[in-house]
Amino acid sequence: NQGFAQGFYSTYFLSLLQDVLYVLTDRLHKSGFKMHCTILKHMFTIVETNQIQAPLYPNNYQAQPGNANSAFLREYVANMIGNAFPNVGKSVVAEFVNGLFDTSKDLVAFKTHLRDFLIRLKEFSADGDDNKKLYTEETEAEMKNKLMQRAQVPGLLTQAEQDEMADL
Repeated sequence: NQGFAQGFYSTYFLSLLQDVLYVLTDRLHKSGFKMHCTILKHMFTIVETNQIQAPLYPNNYQAQPGNANSAFLREYVANMIGNAFPNVGKSVVAEFVNGLFDTSKDLVAFKTHLRDFLIRLKEFSADGDDNKKLYTEETEAEMKNKLMQRAQVPGLLTQAEQDEMADL
């Protein structure tokens, strides 16, 4: 139901966006990086493609016809990131926000954009961790490829690796 969806967006979209961005930038939630990226990609895509018709902006916002939600959300996210991380320059924030709204990016490129920004914040490197959890999906795929290559040579796999191959 479009009417229900538009009402939902106007009521909850900004708070959901703010919460997901907060959790994304929290070092304790690195394991959820893939899901956070998926959610954010969807949220920014539906705004940029004008699927949200209900206004996300307050009544006193000077809306531009045609792209009011997109323009407002760009300002909103830039202000939110700028206030949360005052050590980050305005040009870095602007580049990050523009990348969020780039609908030509696939999910992998979007994740790379977010990962690069998080590492640039130094928020994720402050705990001495080497950010391995941000690369979990890529590491698992690489390990699977290596295992598949080894499986091509008879007798090269151990019993444990053969069992793992059976699970794939």
